[in-house]
Amino acid sequence: MKDLKQFIKTTIREFLIENRNTNNIDDVFNHFMNKNLNYELQENLENSYDELKELIKNNSIKAYRLLNVDDINDININNLGKHFTTDKENTTSDDFLEKIGVIDFDGNYDYEKFFVVEVETNINNVDWYKTFDNRINYYDEDEINFISDKELKIINIKEIEL
Repeated sequence: MKDLKQFIKTTIREFLIENRNTNNIDDVFNHFMNKNLNYELQENLENSYDELKELIKNNSIKAYRLLNVDDINDININNLGKHFTTDKENTTSDDFLEKIGVIDFDGNYDYEKFFVVEVETNINNVDWYKTFDNRINYYDEDEINFISDKELKIINIKEIEL
């Protein structure tokens, strides 16, 4: 019985690795299109694909992240995280900020300073599987997920007022 469990575990792991070896936006889009998604989720997928394709310039893509720290010097530029948004307007939208827990329902927040970090990275650094999965289920967040935050080139860090 133990051997059977190990065989199943190994087979599943190999299947997942084999099917995630490609990190091409078109291949991953087709992977999700081949799933039996309901109409709304399929529409989210198709719209996300079109939006992301338009954002790709010279094999790179820009993204934004809102950070709250006491001072710009407190930003750890070597550890920015892997979850960003491709819509800069999200970094100041009350609806978006409430959704991600930065502000409460009444627009109140507990932080003193906010900074928007603009980054650029090669499209090979985008985790297209996670990105499409999140965009299918949370379409209006315009989330993009990176494989490594070490591959992010900082374009700008700007303090903003909420």
